[in-house]
Amino acid sequence: MINDRLKDSILLEEKPLVELPFLLKVFLVVAFLGMGLSLLFLPYSIVLALFVGICVAIGILFNPFIGAMLLITAAYVHPIQFMPQLIKYHVTTITAFVILLIWGFHILIYRDFHIPKSRPLLCFFGFVFIASFSSFLHWEESSFLYIDLLKVFILFFLIVNLTKTRKNIFVMVVSLLVLGCLASTYAIYQRFHGMGLVYTGEGIIRVSGFSNSPNAFALSVLLLIPFAFGLLVKVKSVFLKVFLFSMLGMFILGIMFSYSRAVFIALPAVLFLSTWKFVDKNKRLIGIVAILIIIAIALPFVPQKYMRRVESITDLNRPSIKSRLDGYIIGFQMMVDHPFLGVGIGRWHQEYWPRAFASPLIQTKSSSVQHNIFIEVGSETGIIGLTLFLLLLFFAFKDIRIAHRIFVKAEDSLLSIFSQSLEISLIGFLIATMFVAAIHVKFLWVVLGLILALKNLATTNTKIPKGEVTGANC
Repeated sequence: MINDRLKDSILLEEKPLVELPFLLKVFLVVAFLGMGLSLLFLPYSIVLALFVGICVAIGILFNPFIGAMLLITAAYVHPIQFMPQLIKYHVTTITAFVILLIWGFHILIYRDFHIPKSRPLLCFFGFVFIASFSSFLHWEESSFLYIDLLKVFILFFLIVNLTKTRKNIFVMVVSLLVLGCLASTYAIYQRFHGMGLVYTGEGIIRVSGFSNSPNAFALSVLLLIPFAFGLLVKVKSVFLKVFLFSMLGMFILGIMFSYSRAVFIALPAVLFLSTWKFVDKNKRLIGIVAILIIIAIALPFVPQKYMRRVESITDLNRPSIKSRLDGYIIGFQMMVDHPFLGVGIGRWHQEYWPRAFASPLIQTKSSSVQHNIFIEVGSETGIIGLTLFLLLLFFAFKDIRIAHRIFVKAEDSLLSIFSQSLEISLIGFLIATMFVAAIHVKFLWVVLGLILALKNLATTNTKIPKGEVTGANC
């Protein structure tokens, strides 16, 4: 007995604190040896950047979910916007591929890859194939925007496959809310310091947060409103209610300062659906009436430039509205002429101008983009690509409702809030993008990825713990 105990004690002392697979040890040795040797011919700043990069890579290797969160953070903060000289090098796409490569290395070591079986994922792969093949046929013209599109495809795939636990979902949603607050705070700062896109004819300045597009910024914030609204209604803590109410106000204020007409249209729908979904049935009508009363009281105090901006949506004689209608006509023509593969990613301008000047129906001859996500997808990937995209959306809606029913049955109030919020976010996004080209917008793919991750979590975990919001019960 004594000898057995002594033997176990010796084995315990000899056991390392962290047992690393052989391949991982090789990676660490080679990486840090290479970094040390780089001091001989590289500046210290670059070596420091390499050190940070290797540390991040090691973190992703241990937990690939960190890589997905890194891309989501980049989606909101847009660090490359502060270094415009790097945009042409596709730094974000390269980073996405590096994260994908590190995840692949992780799979080789731990052999834990399991792709979820889902119809949306099949539609996604089909859509990626059509978009890729069409772009390869017109590579010289499609390459830049196609490579830019790859990062959102990778982001979606990473979220679907790496968001596996309830904790992952919670961390991701909280991170999105925090990042949205940061973007909104910076947008408000821009507004009061005269920073942004100046529209001299309308006397407005459109803020864009960390993005370079007011519409993209407004869309990113719009998608977070249902989460903040749902948590605001359900949490019991007064402190959290005040915090979430302030967050909701910042989101709406950021949208107002963006002057995004598309999001102005979607915002009432998102608020109405959030009230309908999250407020108790016996108080639902009161909540909707309260929102209508607040809007009616606030309207007389809304600055006229906001009202003119909203009214311009229905002004068919306005050049910007005419150009959108012209773009819709040309977009339909492209779909009819290229039903199988479309014209290729990013080839709108090359195809638009010859058609616009040859057609007597087109008045403005100046549609810069498609201004409609379905026209955008249909014209660039054809009717087949559009069908696969629509099926992806259809199955996503179906999956999130299935997930919600499972979470309700499991009495997981937190995940049921998140599932309903994602459904509302996707509806709001699609309403807004009826007037905006947005296939490259990362936030659409974040929402779709989270929907599939929630469905996978709901169907693969038979015992889901009761949901509790940190600091307060729902």
